[in-house]
Amino acid sequence: MQTVFIQCTRLEMADNDRPQAITVLGAGPAGLAIAAELAERGQRVTLRAPAPRAPWAASYGAFEPLLPSELQSVVSFRFPRPSWIDRTGRVSELDVSYVRLDTERLQALLLARAERAGVHLEVGAGRNDADGLTIAATGRSPESGSSTQYQTAYGVWARLSADWLEPGRMIFMDLGGSEASGPPSFLYATREGKLHFLQETVLVSDARPSFAELEHRLRRRLQSRGLALGPIEREERCLIAMGGPPRPGRGPVVHFGATAGLTHPATGYHLAHCLRLAPLLAETIARAQGESPLRLAERARKTLWSSERKLRYRLFDYGARILARLDQDGLGRFMENFLTSDGEAMASFVDGGLSVPRTLALMGRTFRHADPQIRRQLLGLAAQTTPQRHLSSTSQRTHS
Repeated sequence: MQTVFIQCTRLEMADNDRPQAITVLGAGPAGLAIAAELAERGQRVTLRAPAPRAPWAASYGAFEPLLPSELQSVVSFRFPRPSWIDRTGRVSELDVSYVRLDTERLQALLLARAERAGVHLEVGAGRNDADGLTIAATGRSPESGSSTQYQTAYGVWARLSADWLEPGRMIFMDLGGSEASGPPSFLYATREGKLHFLQETVLVSDARPSFAELEHRLRRRLQSRGLALGPIEREERCLIAMGGPPRPGRGPVVHFGATAGLTHPATGYHLAHCLRLAPLLAETIARAQGESPLRLAERARKTLWSSERKLRYRLFDYGARILARLDQDGLGRFMENFLTSDGEAMASFVDGGLSVPRTLALMGRTFRHADPQIRRQLLGLAAQTTPQRHLSSTSQRTHS
């Protein structure tokens, strides 16, 4: 019998075939979304947060045409034609549908998707101590000092002394009934079952009015309409840091979501926009599999902050700093004009996804159709407001 010796050699997996080991910090919508997208593309993803399954406190809404299709299953209320009320009390309708999301179901959906894709959830501090690529999506603290403006809101789920909105109705903006000094505010209101959700909101301001002040404004606004708050079932206090330079991250750390500054500087919206960006970011990283963490991070930052998105952010931020200087009457005059523009373009602007050419067209249309008083006010404020140059300098500093 002949003995045959076979030499076995260990086959090494090529670097570009190895799944990347990626750490995602933060278990909010942005963190869960990017973690799932990466894992679905074959990457080894660990998501780390102090309490990955802790219930979310925020409530979310979006214009329906811009909502990712996977979130249709967590829509709790749909408002086909939201209304808005001008300074005189006249009611008009928007020609674009709006939805409110069930926060508990939204979190469960994104968690289940991440776990199904193989994301490993780990309890730990939201800081980077990993060797590979890290995606930081831990949110943005209003106390970080990086903000130039804030959105502040006080909301309640409550019954009213008398029926105001019919079930399934929504007021996107009530610009009347407020004579408060300080940063201007408006009322956002929906009828959800037997309860009204009522939120007094300062859209964008350098100042941060107290929640007690906003509650006082809400009660006074309702009183002007012959209404009073009944028993309050739940309260929501919201403070969103807005504006300031974007924070793309440094070294092997890429910032995503609110951490990166992807919150719209003029409206505070970011959920749908971030969920649409997550697949794009994940695809960039997956296609560059095998490259060093530093190179991966550089590619990811260039994807998130493309030339188009840089310019769009500058336009939004410039507009936000002008809006922050309007008084109550000026905000009302501006919004009465803005809300009569094309519904799809207006919704895309609010969401943050409107292209630069269409953003410029919408801004031009809003100015041309404004009444002479608000045009003079906008021109005066624009002369005092210098466009920020921080985007180009931040990008150069980060990628150097």
